[in-house]
Amino acid sequence: MLKTLRESPETATAQQIEVRYQRFSVLQENIEANDRLLNTTLLELDHRDEHIEQLLHERHALIEELINLNKTVTVQAQAVKSLIGDEIRKATNGHTAIKGYRTPEQQRNSGSFRNAM
Repeated sequence: MLKTLRESPETATAQQIEVRYQRFSVLQENIEANDRLLNTTLLELDHRDEHIEQLLHERHALIEELINLNKTVTVQAQAVKSLIGDEIRKATNGHTAIKGYRTPEQQRNSGSFRNAM
């Protein structure tokens, strides 16, 4: 899951991003199932030995790393979303400005302007 998050989305195609998302989702479901099993098993134990404590500490460290990487990916996604929104606004404003130069007699037909008769 961490490896999937580290892959750069900047150079990926839409199909590669979809594959990564699907892989991430499957991994997340597997992790949730393992966590449920782990929690059930830990509740059944009468005592915690040193090995279990070490594994829990490693699990906690991985979860922290995952949270930090997720925050990084979220910030990057928000930046891309903002950039795309800005590009859409610029294109819309440019289209509106061009409409202001048309005379009422002009009409758009198949991508070219012609005078109406």
